[in-house]
Amino acid sequence: MKDFFVNVSRYPRYFITFLLGIFYSLYQWLRPMIKTRDARSPYGG
Repeated sequence: MKDFFVNVSRYPRYFITFLLGIFYSLYQWLRPMIKTRDARSPYGG
């Protein structure tokens, strides 16, 4: 039963790592679109 609680206490760390991985992959996917949009911006960039 002790191992169960150890695993449950580790869950938030795995969840945060999982979310950071998703956001990082989305950022890498959207970064080229953001760069081309900034290049066409009339406000500089």
